[in-house]
Amino acid sequence: MVIITCAGLGTRFKGYIDYPKQLLKLKNGKTIIESIIENVRVFDNNIVIVANKDNYKYFEFLQLPIYLVDKLLGSAYSASCAISNQNEPLIVMDSDGYYSKSIFKDLKEILKTKNCCVVDERLKDPCLYSFVITDGEKVIKTIEKESGGDYGIIGIYGFKNTQEYKQAVDEMILKTKPKEYTNALVYNFLTDNTYLQTFDYKILGTPKQYVEYTNS
Repeated sequence: MVIITCAGLGTRFKGYIDYPKQLLKLKNGKTIIESIIENVRVFDNNIVIVANKDNYKYFEFLQLPIYLVDKLLGSAYSASCAISNQNEPLIVMDSDGYYSKSIFKDLKEILKTKNCCVVDERLKDPCLYSFVITDGEKVIKTIEKESGGDYGIIGIYGFKNTQEYKQAVDEMILKTKPKEYTNALVYNFLTDNTYLQTFDYKILGTPKQYVEYTNS
């Protein structure tokens, strides 16, 4: 199962575009969301879009199931609400970048035995990224919007099992009170966590990042 989170308010792009950032065009002529879907299909064709009541109509052309969130409490809360009785490996991912097929091919193998987030050691800005603290190949802790991690997370989160993920999100909501419930923090309520490092992607989460991409 793949859950693509599109329920955010897109505040970073306010004044730059008047439609969801997922509809920005890439150099391949396709929108960000179309390119994500095309590449993630190597992992699974069971793809769900999580949206909100104000933007869901923009994604109907994709002809995929759309789950409407009732509260904007963060990507982990939104994604967990889209899970019912599925019992299978899961990718939850952001929708503001280009990610190669190779990432999803690797995750398909890794998630047979471990939970795995996708990272890049070059990401350093704690205002933009979440981070993992590692011990060898193990992720021993994840931190949100604070410095001190070993690798930055690029916005792709893999889990061995949908039900284990949903239980971990429920536990996180019960035991913690962050500003929002993010997928990075879910790993702190799971075991068997590892990471996959990649450079084969492009994050387009701000107007500056998108302009730099189009001008490169």
